[in-house]
Amino acid sequence: METFTSNNTSPVNAKKPVVQKKSIVFSMGRVMIWFAIGILITGLVAFFYPDILIAACGSNTDLLAVVYVWSMIVSAVVLLISSVFIFIKSFNKNSPMVKVFYILYTLAMGVLLSSILLTIFSIDEQKFFSTVAIAFFATAGCFLVMGIISMFIKNGSILWPLIITFLIGSLVMSLVNGLVLHSELVYWIIDFVVFAVMLIMIGFDIKNVKALADANAFTSENNLAVYCAYVLYSDFIYVFIKILYYVAIARSRN
Repeated sequence: METFTSNNTSPVNAKKPVVQKKSIVFSMGRVMIWFAIGILITGLVAFFYPDILIAACGSNTDLLAVVYVWSMIVSAVVLLISSVFIFIKSFNKNSPMVKVFYILYTLAMGVLLSSILLTIFSIDEQKFFSTVAIAFFATAGCFLVMGIISMFIKNGSILWPLIITFLIGSLVMSLVNGLVLHSELVYWIIDFVVFAVMLIMIGFDIKNVKALADANAFTSENNLAVYCAYVLYSDFIYVFIKILYYVAIARSRN
């Protein structure tokens, strides 16, 4: 007769198999592809959207003005909504909606940017393309420099108090200048200081792109790539608009 002991029975507290979380592989190449797609879409829309509207509205200038103004309003709303959903959807499971909202974001940005390009075009038609080209390559250069600098940023927490101090000081000086001094020199100094601070913050963004992958906050490699591209794209457009503004003013004065 076979005797059963405690060793013959299944243990009650048997260890369950550990399910390992799938590691997300960070691909800078994939990020740059989505970044380039965003820049290309925005550039094409910004350049050709006014011409498309003119062709559609014909000689009806009143209709053209109304449609263009409303397209600006709708684009601003789409830009805000897309930005929110990119952030929300990126941290969920892999979904094509992240890419859809990113494309919508770049399209809306292109429509809004077209108004700035039209302003530059109206100032000096002959220098328009060279002005935009100078601003674009200068922006690319800024990104390259900030990318190199970000490699040497070890402890960013030390710089944040300094950055916040500069921003608050610039805000206070801007209010004082606007209400009391009315000095153009002070305005430009403040503007350049704020721009320099924003470039430093962009350096942190470039550094944090890799840190996002290491944090394992994403469940999809596609979501990670699109979100990182969105961060870099937004920074690039800000710098481009700012440098375009500087270049246009300098060339118009000359």
